[in-house]
Amino acid sequence: MKKYTAKYVIGDIHGHWDVIQAGFYQIDMDNVLYIQIGDFNIGYNPVDIEMRDLKILDNVLESTNSDMWIIRGNHDNPFWFRDGEFDQYKAQLKRIKFIKDGTTKIVDGEKYFFLGGAYSIDRLARQKDRTTTWWKEEAIDFENIVVPADVDRMFAHTAPNICDPFSKGPLVARYASDHFDINGKEIKGDKTLINDLTNEREKMREVVEKIDNLKSYFYGHFHHPYISRIEGCHYRCVDIDEFFEF
Repeated sequence: MKKYTAKYVIGDIHGHWDVIQAGFYQIDMDNVLYIQIGDFNIGYNPVDIEMRDLKILDNVLESTNSDMWIIRGNHDNPFWFRDGEFDQYKAQLKRIKFIKDGTTKIVDGEKYFFLGGAYSIDRLARQKDRTTTWWKEEAIDFENIVVPADVDRMFAHTAPNICDPFSKGPLVARYASDHFDINGKEIKGDKTLINDLTNEREKMREVVEKIDNLKSYFYGHFHHPYISRIEGCHYRCVDIDEFFEF
């Protein structure tokens, strides 16, 4: 089994793949494991362009005997993270892996658990705007996820409701309610958004409660470096474009 010299969690990237490449060069180490926790932005460009750029990252990883595992966010094509989808492209990558929801891996004697996905607060606007990309499969399929009790570290895109952030903020309120755009046009709000977001984080709490002695929980999605320690578990929200060593 491979032994890693260092391990990093990478926050939301939103297509800034050059930030990842720069991070590789700045860290400048061999045998590193990078775990990118969603909103990588896979699926936003033609696949030939994305493969060109993925291969650049993959070659850097290959040159340092390092690996990058990516879980899905709400700004990723979820089909890249499923078995039997995009396989002809994924097979061309030696060091980059798109991790299926519910996957477990043993790393340096610890069990890692991966669970991607989240609701988009702008989902209604993105459904109506054909210039952007949105997938109805962005939500977490909680009913079909098996949660092992013996997990040491969990990596997810969103978080349970026991850690920050505890408020939804003005941007969520804006998308959830009727409002006017800059041209005076009335925009209908997403009437189920707040309830869906609330339920999602409650269900993530139920996931965490199934794990006996969780050491750490890493998440992104909220674009802020929240830190908390709850019942012996270290919760860390990794900021946008951030590399966090653990």
